[in-house]
Amino acid sequence: MPPGGGARPRVLLVRWLAALAVAAALGRGEDGEERCPVGAPPPGAHRAGAAPRCAAEENALLQVPRPAPPRHPPPDAEATAGPPRPAAAHPRPASAPAPGGAEAPPRPGAARGRAEAEAAAAAGPARARGRRGAAARAARAAPRLAEAWRGARAELRAAVREFARGLAAEGRGTRRLTSEMLCLMAAVLVLQVALVGFVALAYYDSCRSRPEIDPARRGADMREWSSGLLLGCCSEPRVLFWSLACPCVRWADSMHTVGIMSFWCALWLSTLAVLMTELTFGIFGVAVIAGLFYFRQRLRRRFKMESSASTYAADCLALCCCLPCALAQDARHVEEGCLVGDPAIALHLEFLDG
Repeated sequence: MPPGGGARPRVLLVRWLAALAVAAALGRGEDGEERCPVGAPPPGAHRAGAAPRCAAEENALLQVPRPAPPRHPPPDAEATAGPPRPAAAHPRPASAPAPGGAEAPPRPGAARGRAEAEAAAAAGPARARGRRGAAARAARAAPRLAEAWRGARAELRAAVREFARGLAAEGRGTRRLTSEMLCLMAAVLVLQVALVGFVALAYYDSCRSRPEIDPARRGADMREWSSGLLLGCCSEPRVLFWSLACPCVRWADSMHTVGIMSFWCALWLSTLAVLMTELTFGIFGVAVIAGLFYFRQRLRRRFKMESSASTYAADCLALCCCLPCALAQDARHVEEGCLVGDPAIALHLEFLDG
């Protein structure tokens, strides 16, 4: 054996025993809880169905949640409660204490659940105080809101009454204005009728004349217009004046001379047509033009003048574009018929004298 060879085995033995002691100390905690030895696989690392490798893993596997303590109903609810329910066939096992008196480790998330419960319990009184404060504020604000609502409703009623009064006043003003306008229009119409009657009476007594028959021109052809529509206007200034100043009187005289209707009937008919045109703002003027066209065609037939589509178109254009000129042309042709003794005039001499 070499020198010092006996000391080396002893050193190795001491080291081996120290390692065993350290391993035993590491296998059990300070609180006496048994832990897995050094080199053992961690819990859950074994295969499915295999037995646990150490007592600590076995205790962790046996740890189950403890059931909550039963809640006892109040004394008054025991009478109304039904018969007790039968116990479950397989009750949940209580947590078995770990071997060696060690307590089981807490479940994952238990500390967070307890913290949340404590926070909820601490926030409960604050939430209740917040609800009570909100209710108190609402109770204090309710009278102010009611007062504001009553004021707004009163203002709305006042505005509606003011609007109704304004409408009533406007309606009264509109009715007053309408009545005034109607009275003014009636006064203007009466004045026009009186003025036309006065002028017609003066014309009938003094200005209306039937020219004598000219022997040199007796029997002249009257089947064509004796003068043009525009170029012949200045040939008879008197006829042009009455056609412009009072066309109703001039037209009534022409109709009376050829025997179509009496002077006064033609006068009031034409005056009514003019008034209706004024009242309808010109709309009735279409009917007036149609009536004048009809009587112009009767005048053509009296003098045996040509009647065709072209003459219809020419008469329509003359009446629509230059009504006084058309009336003056009719009057000049009628007076020319008196000069030549046309049968259209001679057959009604007796009527004219009457």
